[in-house]
Amino acid sequence: MTPHRILHLLAALAVGVTVGALGTFGHRSLVPWGLVLGIVASVAAAVWLRATFGPVPVMAYVVGWVVAVQVLAAGGPGGDAQVVADTTGYVWVYGTVLLVIATLWLPRSWFADVEARWPRARREVPAAADDQNVG
Repeated sequence: MTPHRILHLLAALAVGVTVGALGTFGHRSLVPWGLVLGIVASVAAAVWLRATFGPVPVMAYVVGWVVAVQVLAAGGPGGDAQVVADTTGYVWVYGTVLLVIATLWLPRSWFADVEARWPRARREVPAAADDQNVG
């Protein structure tokens, strides 16, 4: 595994933690718009990662997202939890994770124009070929 690929996975993990935490704090802030915004942001980040870097970073994103949401849902020492066991909480946790995982099954052809614009994001270019392109 190349250093770039490892960096992509770590960045996707960090994006998942960030979006999951922000969405968890915001999903009940302004019902239902906080929930809608959290779901849209979560799915948009997954689609962006899928289009730019492929399906493997989306899996890292899902892991980061789930860890952040579950840590915040577990509750603190005082018993306060950020995710309540009601319809809004269930839609946030289960509905969003299903939609994010569904991005893994989107057809690859939907992302063909992104691959044409940013081919280096998807595959590694050998060092010799990279030196020839610098001009």
